[in-house]
Amino acid sequence: REGGGDASTANSGSSFMRSLFNRPRPSPAGCTANECCVPRTRPEACWLACDDDLVKPISNEEFEDLLSAEPKMRSAATPYLLFYVKSEIG
Repeated sequence: REGGGDASTANSGSSFMRSLFNRPRPSPAGCTANECCVPRTRPEACWLACDDDLVKPISNEEFEDLLSAEPKMRSAATPYLLFYVKSEIG
């Protein structure tokens, strides 16, 4: 035969591909990085101070001080406050 190969070679190649793509695949495992992917409770309620690319938690006392008429630290860095409400979707 012309064309380089016989029917048995062609069939064995296709059966190899069929077995390759029909083999059982392991199910994808979830992330095991408990440090980053599991919600954690905070020790106490706190506020987040957002300053451009710096976000840091501040205590209720620090937050109230920022809002007081005479803060311990003079700060022009609080021109506005953002309040977010957590809501469940679905």
